Amino acid sequence: MFQHLYIVFTFIIFANPLLSKAEHISILVTDNQGNPVQNAVVQLIGESAVNNKEQTSKKIDQRNSQFDPHIVAVTQGSKVSFTNYDSINHHVYSSSKIKSFEMKVLHNNESAPVVFDKPGVVMLGCNIHDWMLSYVFVSESPYHGTTDQAGYAKFDAPKAENYQIKVWHPRLNADSLKRSETVNVRGELEHTYLIKEELLPDNNLENDLDDFDNY
Repeated sequence: MFQHLYIVFTFIIFANPLLSKAEHISILVTDNQGNPVQNAVVQLIGESAVNNKEQTSKKIDQRNSQFDPHIVAVTQGSKVSFTNYDSINHHVYSSSKIKSFEMKVLHNNESAPVVFDKPGVVMLGCNIHDWMLSYVFVSESPYHGTTDQAGYAKFDAPKAENYQIKVWHPRLNADSLKRSETVNVRGELEHTYLIKEELLPDNNLENDLDDFDNY
């Protein structure tokens, strides 16, 4: 039903071993015009991340026949539930290889939690309302975040460790998956990553409730 195009950028941060136990790391993601990119998922991967698989529970709401938030990042093994605040019913589904499921979410109800136990990107839709689209990014690392309106993702991570950084956004072209670079950060714990490719058009479909307001 949907086409899923994305890219993963890989680079390395070297944390400063002279600083305190927790490093404060900020990643700024910008497009090729230097504008901040919101809703990019950034994850730090290192030795401590492998040994720390802390699971969390998160929620995705349905409001005005849209998923909110549009993108959610969770640690592998975490749970996500869906709450329908609309006056109509929704039918959440995913046909992704990472996690395939479907469930009805009646109006003013919350679903049973879904466990996302494999790393990768899960694209969600609604069988009733085709324009509804959301993503669950399942990270192999507990150190992950989604960039804010200013384009920043911020982390507190253990010191004296080499971190592999991966950045994902649904509007990046899958043809660039092989691209990678190494960045050496010493003392400076803020890194700006410039996306050189043009972002793809937003593939959200137009919201048209006229034919579905009784469902």
